[in-house]
Amino acid sequence: MHEAFGARIVDRYSAQEVGYIALQCPAHDHLHVVPGVCVEIVDDHGAPCPEGVPGRVLLTALHSFAMPIIRYEIGDVATWGPPCDTGITWPVIRSIQGRTRDVYRAPDGSERLIGVMSTAFTPRPDILDHQVVTFDDALLVIAATARPLDEATIDGITGDLQQIFGVTLPVRFLLTEHPDWQGSWKRREFYTLPGR
Repeated sequence: MHEAFGARIVDRYSAQEVGYIALQCPAHDHLHVVPGVCVEIVDDHGAPCPEGVPGRVLLTALHSFAMPIIRYEIGDVATWGPPCDTGITWPVIRSIQGRTRDVYRAPDGSERLIGVMSTAFTPRPDILDHQVVTFDDALLVIAATARPLDEATIDGITGDLQQIFGVTLPVRFLLTEHPDWQGSWKRREFYTLPGR
């Protein structure tokens, strides 16, 4: 972004339930937790995670009197960072890895956090929208396309998805010409069928 426009990307971390959680540091890329929210990052047993160790995010809103939110698990995975050298004393979130709903459980039982799959689809402008559904024996790509996909595109997406998910499972395709096939619901890039 800086090379293209001479501008720095500034981020923030928020949730519909509590509003702003953290704002980007004016000097660095990490985030500072705002005073109106208590943030905890905990492990699978509920113990606080030390700096540098990813854990589940729990939120307590200090400004919501009508509907108190106490130790609310938002489903995010984040990591604490060291204190900031700018003099800002608000707690530092070094990174947000993603959501626990974005964890893929492979047939062998291993888990992998799937961040963004855009590398498999963004360079391919014929794909207007997509979703990946995971099964024990395959990955299914449902996609709205501007035109039929050629073999090279299908092979490229297959290789990219196998790398992203860390599997050698076959990748199947279900294509549609209707760009609004997902309706108005909030879009999810990948979905695991319950009880798969």
